[in-house]
Amino acid sequence: MPYIAIKAYPKDEDIKKKVADRINKVFLEEWGCKQEAISVSFEEIKPEVWDDEIRNGEIESKKDKMFILDGQKKYESKGMYEYEFWKLIDESIKKTDGSQQEQHDYLVKKLLDCPDIIEVFDDIRRELGGRFYEEPLCRKLWESYGGGSDDGFGDFIQGIIAQGKESYYEAIEHPSHAGAEEFESFAYISDDAYEYAAKNQEMFHDGMEEIYNIRDEVEMTFIPASVKRFARGAFGGRRRNLLVTFGGTKQQFEEIEGKEWLLIVNSNPYIYCSNGRIEQHGFQIYEPNMCAMQYYDRDAETAEIPDGVKMLAYELFESCKLKSVIIPASVVNIGRSTFSCCEALTDIQFKGTIEQWESIKKEKFWNESIPTKTVKCSDGEAEIE
Repeated sequence: MPYIAIKAYPKDEDIKKKVADRINKVFLEEWGCKQEAISVSFEEIKPEVWDDEIRNGEIESKKDKMFILDGQKKYESKGMYEYEFWKLIDESIKKTDGSQQEQHDYLVKKLLDCPDIIEVFDDIRRELGGRFYEEPLCRKLWESYGGGSDDGFGDFIQGIIAQGKESYYEAIEHPSHAGAEEFESFAYISDDAYEYAAKNQEMFHDGMEEIYNIRDEVEMTFIPASVKRFARGAFGGRRRNLLVTFGGTKQQFEEIEGKEWLLIVNSNPYIYCSNGRIEQHGFQIYEPNMCAMQYYDRDAETAEIPDGVKMLAYELFESCKLKSVIIPASVVNIGRSTFSCCEALTDIQFKGTIEQWESIKKEKFWNESIPTKTVKCSDGEAEIE
């Protein structure tokens, strides 16, 4: 002993001899062994098979035995390596649908699952971004960015990192051809994880079966798989954007009694479960007063509100991309800012008569900043005041 086996891309014999001599010297001086105890071997691995044979075949299965991995010293590491960072980024891309907000939320959730890596995640992100500020790389990347503010350039770099390892290193090699959308919030993922963990997260202990109340200021919650019921009004009575993680499966969540008390107030369409996420679509209706509380398809261009709905909740469609909407004759109340800032909405159809439309109670700002000035009713067009 010891036996040192080196597996690497092909190198010439002179380099191999120099490396072997230096390894031999270190073991003689530091390990305290005799010369006849030392064995050193080299095995050449072709680059095209490295990932399959070495990375996945050997390194992954021996991570707990590594002292240096991907250039990082494990004995100095705080819990994450660069390759694990990229693995997490790639996972976030696959698990989301191209939405920056979804990717941001997914990464925040993953960091909260393992708080020890929050700080080192940010350290790696900073280090990766910092490489683009070195010349001549910075100048060439700036040309690709097309000019603008320094802050915008920084957000552009964050967008490159958020696209994953392959895109990142392609930008390193060919900065003049790099492309990405500015992604400001990517730089604040660790900060947001810290903030949520410290102030806005509600954790419920395993074993509890019913949730009675979640504080109004909470923006993130973990619900254990043992929960079987949500009490009436457990999540409050006003719309909120709550990031929910459930410890059980999707089927177990669907079986929770009173889950509507969460769904009617939560504008976040995703519930993250142990075997994937549940995604809400269309409308969430509160049946006691037939009020449309949520509309999840924010990017849809058309929407038809279900027959029987009597009330449209405040800000129900606010800032949606709707171009056309159909409103049933059953509606008697349109809430405050219901269609506010739907700047593409040019077609509102009402299934009832002009008289019925005019009798609907419409709260302030219900139609603020929408382009259409008429509503198509069953017997003609009504002017929007």
